[in-house]
Amino acid sequence: MAPSTHILTDTTTVATTAFTAASIAKALTGAGHLQDLHGNANLCLLKITEVKTLLNQLVSGTDAADPNLTTINNLLGALI
Repeated sequence: MAPSTHILTDTTTVATTAFTAASIAKALTGAGHLQDLHGNANLCLLKITEVKTLLNQLVSGTDAADPNLTTINNLLGALI
């Protein structure tokens, strides 16, 4: 699968789609890092949503002639 260009949409899918039994078993074994897959996916979604909010705030405070505005808007475009 190609890298995501729709980070927020794809992260929402990960956070709302049940993990397979094999993934859950792998996450809970002592051989790997113990983790809460669903909790981590939800935390990723929260953080990405926060980044989108902060970038939107940057847009509202950045002058149209500032070259950073293009970069900020490109970042927002990737978060769709």
